[in-house]
Amino acid sequence: MTLFWNIDYEIDFVEQICYFPIEEQTRIQNEVVKLAKLEDPRSIGNSTDCGKDDEECPYIVQNLPGLLFEFMYELNPTEHQLTFINIRKVTFETYSS
Repeated sequence: MTLFWNIDYEIDFVEQICYFPIEEQTRIQNEVVKLAKLEDPRSIGNSTDCGKDDEECPYIVQNLPGLLFEFMYELNPTEHQLTFINIRKVTFETYSS
């Protein structure tokens, strides 16, 4: 398996995900690997411009297909590093007014 990006996790991300059932952890891991295989992970969803050339906020917030989670990560093109920072379970209440 060849990955375009090296995967790294901030401790907050690990602490959040460790409380999820193992089945959810496995699905998340599989989607993270799929994302790391892409030359531009922003190509999934509506995140094409997110974090791009933005020194003030380089983070990308993205929902991955098939998962009810919102991921926050940072891309470091120089190091080919994909660093996951935060994860949050999305509910209908998340986006209600």
